[in-house]
Amino acid sequence: MDNMATSELHDVFCANVRSRRKELGMTQAQVAGAMGISQSAFANIESGRCSPTLTAIANVCRALQTTASTMLDEHAMVGS
Repeated sequence: MDNMATSELHDVFCANVRSRRKELGMTQAQVAGAMGISQSAFANIESGRCSPTLTAIANVCRALQTTASTMLDEHAMVGS
C-alpha cells in the first residue's frame, strides 16, 4: 500500500470484499445478515457507492472471516 490514494484504497477494499465473498460462496444477503445490516446497505459497501466506517470495515472483515489488512492489500485477493 505504498502511498496509495484514498480512492484507490477504497477501490481495493471493495474489490477484495467482492472477491472474498464469492470465494466463500456467500450471497450479499448472507454477509449482510452476519453484519446485522440490510442487503442493500452491504451492496452499497461492496459496490463502492458508500465509504464504510471503521466499524463497518471491521464487521465486513469479521463476516468474511478475514482481516482489514488483507482486505486493504491490493495484492491479497484480486487476481490471486
